[in-house]
Amino acid sequence: MPTSWEDVIRQESVCAEAVTTLFSAFVEVHRGFLLKEVMCQGVISPETLGANLRSGGMLLGEDGQYVESVDRSLDEIFQTPHHVGLSRELALRRPGTWIASLFAYQPPQCGFRPSEQRLLIAALRGKTDEELADDLGISVSAVKKAWLSIYDRVAMHLPSLFPNSLSRQEGAERGKEKKQHLIAYLRDHPEELRPASA
Repeated sequence: MPTSWEDVIRQESVCAEAVTTLFSAFVEVHRGFLLKEVMCQGVISPETLGANLRSGGMLLGEDGQYVESVDRSLDEIFQTPHHVGLSRELALRRPGTWIASLFAYQPPQCGFRPSEQRLLIAALRGKTDEELADDLGISVSAVKKAWLSIYDRVAMHLPSLFPNSLSRQEGAERGKEKKQHLIAYLRDHPEELRPASA
């Protein structure tokens, strides 16, 4: 039975799909922030070190600069203290790598308030208005009022997000379709739910 994160990764039963899922989850959680650098210190196996390098990470050299190629084997590197990472500047020069996707950033368009962001983050997990009310400790009517405020903000900043057909539909069906459009947009634009940089 694994007792730590390292034990889970080291188990022989870990397959390529599990590693892919772990990398994908890491990228998903960190997308949308205006990152300057991503770095990890000492990975847990030569295989993980290789995966980090293949996904776009680079070794930090003794001079504090990232190096693209090394003249030692992964086993040799693993045996010594090392850092793997990537800076924003380098990522923008190396598009297409998995880790470089962390640095893809657009400023938020809507400027959601923190309370609206909390509601939207919970809604991304597929919660109903009643479940959102329970999770956020507010009434269902407060949730519905928050949705109206969110829709007004989106209509002001991203008018093309809600097709004209939505304004002709009636009541709950219109709200449901607006929510679907907004949730789909937020999945592709996580910066809307991140703190805006100064």
